[in-house]
Formats: sequence, structure tokens, C-alpha cells
Amino acid sequence: MYKTNPVLVEKCRSLRRKGFTLGEIIKTINLPKTTIFDHIQDIPLSIEAKKRIARENTWAQNSSLLIYS
Repeated sequence: MYKTNPVLVEKCRSLRRKGFTLGEIIKTINLPKTTIFDHIQDIPLSIEAKKRIARENTWAQNSSLLIYS
């Protein structure tokens, strides 16, 4: 069984505590999604990060409406 480098695990956990989403951590660390998820699943996404994601999703939806209208 492959053991993930503890330094990478701590980097994943640190990024999550800073409000990074799973997708953002995947792009930054370049580890498989399930590996990262296993190490950050106990760290909830901050309220600020949830608000940021909601704003980005709203902006993306509004932008697509303008493009396809």
C-alpha cells in the first residue's frame, strides 16, 4: 500500500483550513482526489469559503445566461 508523504498530507490540511476547496487543493497538490479527501474530510469548509463558492456559482450562472441569451 502506498503511503502519502506526511508533508503533503499536512499541506493538504493546511490549505483546507485556509478555505481551499477540494478542487483547488487537487490542482495545487496534484494528488488523487480520493487521497486528498481522505486527509481533509474532518476539516469543514469555512463559512467564508462557502460564501465565496456561492458567489462564484452565481456569477457563473449569470454569465452563462448572458452568453446563451
